[in-house]
Amino acid sequence: NEETGELWYRVAQDMEIKDMKLPVGKGIAGYVARTGEIVNLNDVYSDGRFNPEIDKLTGYKTRNMLCVPLYTRDDKIIGVVQVLNKIEGDFNSEDELFLSSVAGSIAVCLDNVRLYEGSREMFFTMTDSFATAIDSRQPVKGGHSERVMKYSVGLAESLGLSQLEIDRIKIAALLHDYGKLELGLDIIGDYEKLPEHTLLTKERLNYINWSFDYKEIPAITSMHHEKFDGSGFPNAITGKAIPLESRIIAISEELDNFVINQSINRTTDEVYKLSVKFLNDNRATFFDPQLVNIFIEKELYKIERRSYKRINQELNLSYTLYEGDNLTDVMKNKKYSHTVNVSAGGLLFKSPEEIQLNKFLEVNLEFPDNVFYVIAKVVRCDKVPFQNHYQIGIKFMNLSHRISMRLNRYLIAM
Repeated sequence: NEETGELWYRVAQDMEIKDMKLPVGKGIAGYVARTGEIVNLNDVYSDGRFNPEIDKLTGYKTRNMLCVPLYTRDDKIIGVVQVLNKIEGDFNSEDELFLSSVAGSIAVCLDNVRLYEGSREMFFTMTDSFATAIDSRQPVKGGHSERVMKYSVGLAESLGLSQLEIDRIKIAALLHDYGKLELGLDIIGDYEKLPEHTLLTKERLNYINWSFDYKEIPAITSMHHEKFDGSGFPNAITGKAIPLESRIIAISEELDNFVINQSINRTTDEVYKLSVKFLNDNRATFFDPQLVNIFIEKELYKIERRSYKRINQELNLSYTLYEGDNLTDVMKNKKYSHTVNVSAGGLLFKSPEEIQLNKFLEVNLEFPDNVFYVIAKVVRCDKVPFQNHYQIGIKFMNLSHRISMRLNRYLIAM
């Protein structure tokens, strides 16, 4: 592990595999990992580099040892292979040659795995960045693609799908609204024109040179608005003719849209109950009834409902109010205030004037070394008795889970 400077051990003994960790440089294996030397010892306990703690932990008595480094193709050490207690006699030069040859094959395999995992992580990071860009077109739904992904992955795991199938669903869910990047806000908000974004998503994603395992992703994303009864779009497909991945994403997409609209002024338990009712009301019409059963049975509708630390803290903030009821209307002049309390989900602040419920605000929340910019919706407006101001409660609408967790860490540290 390059980040921690540790060797991660996997020890095979008596049909049992044990995992352990050892700092690079400590013990024989650590020495070999640091220097790249081959070490062949006939009596390990006579060598000061030997670490007897491993024997104590495993209950094994080491007599002799051969340890060789694992080199990548660019001569970088990524680990060691260590064999103990030769059955007959001591390890010799032939053993060194043989184990070095085996180590070369092992190193190639491990290096390929590391390269694959690195590429895979980079790909998912890029996909997540695309999802953030997609959601920025509709700030009020911020984090929508990530939530749809988490619902979808939860359902896929509950179905016992393979890791490849889960990865395919994860990517498709994150990119299901990719076509919206090229559409105007007037089209995005027009239900009659919604089919345009599904077809555009498929068209644009087809430009990517997908590997064989992922080549169906463009088609999967284009069908997330198909309904089980055939009333969806763009192709009005019915039942299980809709790909399983698309049926999974369809539930996740519609549930998240529903929860966004129903969360205002409701408790978490109330939203849970409404979510179950929504799923049941639309089983066999919009959604695959078998998938709905699993979604409810596993309580997957709770995946994205999180509680955050709320503190009573005065922080400076500035805000501007959108004139109308959507995010395309002109904003009023910027105003300044401070918070009464704040969490990673929303905050309460003082205002000299009443602000209507469900209005949108653009808010800059100031911390000592950072400023968070958010879109928020007014969910509470209370006149403070005997005082000449109101307490305004707002809910953050466009924070991704990552930014919410970052904000939560700030609050915990205060």
